[in-house]
Amino acid sequence: MKKLIITLFIVFTVSSIIFAAGKAIPENEGVITPEMLAEIRNSFVWDGQSKAVYNALLENNLSDLAKNSRTAKKLDKFFSLELETKGITDQKSSGRCWLFATFNVFRQNVIKKYNLDGFEFSQNYAMFWDKFEKANLFMEYVIMNPNIDWNDQEFILLLKTPLPDGGFWSMSANVIMKYGVVPQSVMPESNSSSNTGKMNDLMEQKMRQFAYELREMAKAGKKVKALREAKVEMLKEIYRMLVLNLGMPPSTFEWRYTDKDGKISETKTYTPKSFYDEFIGVDLNEYVVLGNCPSQPYGKNYRIKLGRGQIEGTDWTFLNMEMSVLKEAALKCLQDSTLLEFSVDMTGKQRNSKTGFMAMELYDYESVYGVKFPLNKTQMVLTRDSAPNHAMVLTGVDLKEGKPLKWKIENSWGSDAGDDGFFIMTDEWFDNWGYSVVVNKKYLPPEVVELTKTEPVMLPFWDPLAKAVSVEGY
Repeated sequence: MKKLIITLFIVFTVSSIIFAAGKAIPENEGVITPEMLAEIRNSFVWDGQSKAVYNALLENNLSDLAKNSRTAKKLDKFFSLELETKGITDQKSSGRCWLFATFNVFRQNVIKKYNLDGFEFSQNYAMFWDKFEKANLFMEYVIMNPNIDWNDQEFILLLKTPLPDGGFWSMSANVIMKYGVVPQSVMPESNSSSNTGKMNDLMEQKMRQFAYELREMAKAGKKVKALREAKVEMLKEIYRMLVLNLGMPPSTFEWRYTDKDGKISETKTYTPKSFYDEFIGVDLNEYVVLGNCPSQPYGKNYRIKLGRGQIEGTDWTFLNMEMSVLKEAALKCLQDSTLLEFSVDMTGKQRNSKTGFMAMELYDYESVYGVKFPLNKTQMVLTRDSAPNHAMVLTGVDLKEGKPLKWKIENSWGSDAGDDGFFIMTDEWFDNWGYSVVVNKKYLPPEVVELTKTEPVMLPFWDPLAKAVSVEGY
């Protein structure tokens, strides 16, 4: 019975969207007639190939059948430029890859500077404050828009995931600069930080409750001051849930380390901000996001509305440039022994998580089905077939006559994924499913730096590039 109700709801919803969003379909036009259905049925022929594919799909995984071994054999694991990294992180069942990617860039500097065997910043600590800030941002939105229609598209997206795991570089920078960082040993992973589903479900239910209550208060004539006083009480509940799920974030802590030679450092007392100053020690405002979204004009500055995570933070801003500009900046970073964060679409787009290969024609789905999949990058973005949904770190590149053939990637899916946690991405794959790189301004040409000073074009919260923040997260 429950399945029937759900099915009827989905049918009703889809039908409502069709008739409400555009022109109404004239009565008796566009229907599937018996003649049309007969034509469609007759177009399918149970020939030998169709029977063979059908029988194979009954017993086998689709990707295994579509695997193109010739493409995989062409790929090797050699790189002309490869930076040393130590340790593979694992975000497990959470959408925190953007935090992992940011910390994976900076932790290698700590390992090298202090001669360590390994080191990790606490992703759990950063997520704690990111969730807390997102809760405040969400409630402020409700307070400042108390009469917004429940069916407003922007409000619907916020209500759908008021406290998502997902984020972008700007959110990493915002939370790190405000709250600092701590070593993972000071605030280690918990079950809920590694498996965020149930925690998110319950906390987001509270957020929707708070949204309703704040709107009712406003409807009853309560002023903004009273709403913000109520918000503080609501944030206390969110803080309590976060502490019980993730642990208490420290305001001060003692820490020391042992280097590769067995030398033990003196014990020092830190605040998260002083630890950031000593162990990261760079101005995150000096970093720029170069994006590649071919559905928008190149050479312009763009900003995603509400893509910031906290009120006083910076919305996700990016310069929309040709892929050649992104690659040139990435190459300069690597040539200067600097790792960099980047984002791609990893939703099964011609990549093998077991081998770590990311290459065009890795799978031949067209031959399996006998149909074409012709969408290019622009068309994929416009039709919502593709969007950035995963952040990783570039650690190497293989060059031929100065041009990149493939790139080496440090992922955050644990050492069991890919080649001991590393992935290999061909340059052509990067063109098709790569969306951004995060680099220091010093690696950019002066004319590109000048573009960062231009007034950004504001994109709505439902823009394809905002998908990682507003819906499902990296």
